[in-house]
Amino acid sequence: MTLWAFDIKLWLKGQNYVDHLFQTTTFINENDRFCWAQVDTQLYNFLKSTINTSHRQKFHTHATCFRVWKRLDYCTQMALNAFMVFVKIS
Repeated sequence: MTLWAFDIKLWLKGQNYVDHLFQTTTFINENDRFCWAQVDTQLYNFLKSTINTSHRQKFHTHATCFRVWKRLDYCTQMALNAFMVFVKIS
């Protein structure tokens, strides 16, 4: 996990919102979904604002914290795999 990802998770944990990274609204009680969606939209905007501007376009279609986080995790894994291949070749 990168330092950036650790900081984001720690901040969200401190706000009691870390579950937005790992859950979708399908797991939320139907009575709480509206409030969940409002908070998730605000967190999504915050999360997206912390991404380097040259990479933000890649996340334009991801409209929830969960989807952005999953995409970031995928990109991180791909970068690490490419780095490991480079190290083995060198």
